[in-house]
Amino acid sequence: MKFYFYLLILLLLLMNGVEAREGHMTLLTVGEADERRIGGTADLYLEIKPGSGRVFIDSFPLTQLDTQITTRYSRDVACNFLDIDCSNKDFFYTIRAGTSLIGGPSAGAGKTILTIALLDNERIKSDVLITGTINSGGIIGPVSGIGEKAKAAEDLGFKVLLIPKWSSNNTDALEDFNYGEFYGVEDLEIVPVSTVEEALNFFVEKDYTREHKELEIPSDYLDIMSFISSDLCDRTKFLLGEASNDSESYSIASDNYLLAQNVSANENYYSSASYCFGANVILRNILYENLSSEEIDSLRNVLFVELNEFSEFINNYDLETISDLETSIIVKERLLEAARVLEQETNTIGYAEERLYSAYAWSNFFNYEGEEVNLEDSFLRNACLTKISEVEERVNYVDFLFGSGSVDESYINELRNIFSTRDYPFCIFRATNIKADINSLILSSTIPSDLREAVAKDKVSIAKQQISFRESFPIIGFSYYTYAEALVESDPRSSIIFSEYAIEFSNLDMYFSKGDLRNDLYFDYVFMDARFFLGFSLGALFIVLLSLTSRNLLFKPRKISRRNPPGKKR
Repeated sequence: MKFYFYLLILLLLLMNGVEAREGHMTLLTVGEADERRIGGTADLYLEIKPGSGRVFIDSFPLTQLDTQITTRYSRDVACNFLDIDCSNKDFFYTIRAGTSLIGGPSAGAGKTILTIALLDNERIKSDVLITGTINSGGIIGPVSGIGEKAKAAEDLGFKVLLIPKWSSNNTDALEDFNYGEFYGVEDLEIVPVSTVEEALNFFVEKDYTREHKELEIPSDYLDIMSFISSDLCDRTKFLLGEASNDSESYSIASDNYLLAQNVSANENYYSSASYCFGANVILRNILYENLSSEEIDSLRNVLFVELNEFSEFINNYDLETISDLETSIIVKERLLEAARVLEQETNTIGYAEERLYSAYAWSNFFNYEGEEVNLEDSFLRNACLTKISEVEERVNYVDFLFGSGSVDESYINELRNIFSTRDYPFCIFRATNIKADINSLILSSTIPSDLREAVAKDKVSIAKQQISFRESFPIIGFSYYTYAEALVESDPRSSIIFSEYAIEFSNLDMYFSKGDLRNDLYFDYVFMDARFFLGFSLGALFIVLLSLTSRNLLFKPRKISRRNPPGKKR
């Protein structure tokens, strides 16, 4: 009986140990004392339990809204990095600090690393610290206050501090740069990192380095992109024959057509399509420059009818894959732009017509096979809200870094208006664009112009890696990547922006569940029921054994002596 009793106790202890995981990490903070900024630390505790994907935050002092948003986003990035489903787990983050936390997003990288380590049963080293924001794909972004944080880390005896490679306090992120001297510390090793993947190798024993594969462009993508390019360029060839050829504009269009042929020969079909679209707009304007206002109005009405019919088709299209979502986004962007132009009174009817035609052309990507995810309306809605919250967090952080009003806050109103129309795919697109714009603003504003080309090359390289890691080839992400790559030398600032676009749009799948959610939920409920049944059974068995053991102890029969049988007097 004792054996079974102790076995039951052991099973209960093991069950509890398997169900919950706990971890700790030290975070760096910046506070204010006597009107000056000083570095400090905070303790971050994380407990992961079986649940339903919720994130809880308990902090003292109270955290700002952006800290709460960053915490949830850090969890999402961690789950996406490990490629695991976290919808059956609850995450409890506890933050304790001696001073107020400033700039919650700067702890994003640390929260992500702790979450990854705990999910993967790895132990965090206690003598390493990190500061940095967290972005799509596990990219570590710039923060402020690194000097104050470095001094606090050194004073407290930490050995290594990881910082973002391109930081607001550091303008010389080069291999031979002396970071300790720059930040005024001697006994602290400061290491610049670009990604969570790099940072993890300092925090845990496990090697998380992923093989950086060569970027392979799927033949299906090339086939569809080649068709779009040919379609738009055949249109250019036709319009060149229709328009008068005695103007400078005609020569520009003709040159664009020749450029399109050259890049198409190298399988750069996206650039080819872009050149031909630009030529088509020029040629269409030449053809329409002598139209009367009545003819323009008539053409505008025809285009409005076509646009509305096609928009209705796109809005009702059943989205099943990430590629479907991306295609819907690409097409809707062109349709909305065409609609805005048509509503104007100026003679831009040619641009509207060609924008509408390009929407038709890009809709061919609905035939591209991509990764199946759950794109029901409720999931698109939640993804839209998540992206809006990320933009709000970035706006708050820019205000902290550069002062209130540094970012046009009308962005938030624009996104809320789009959300109210229930056009969630376009909401996701616009919020992703704005977030990337703000990320590039933070980076570009803190990097001197003579280093922008180096930054642009680094960002393009990271974007390329992100695309190569994706299970489903990112249509939008790759398009932006090719454009960013082409701009590295001629316009590095724009290259940085389009690299951010490429990185953000290459990680859209992290916002959606894979496969059939109802099946996922079904299996999750079965698992939960099984776990409940097991726990209930063990508990009942424990009570039965305890009862039997207690009964045996209370009512154990006395040993009868042969010399003194009951009832017999001596």
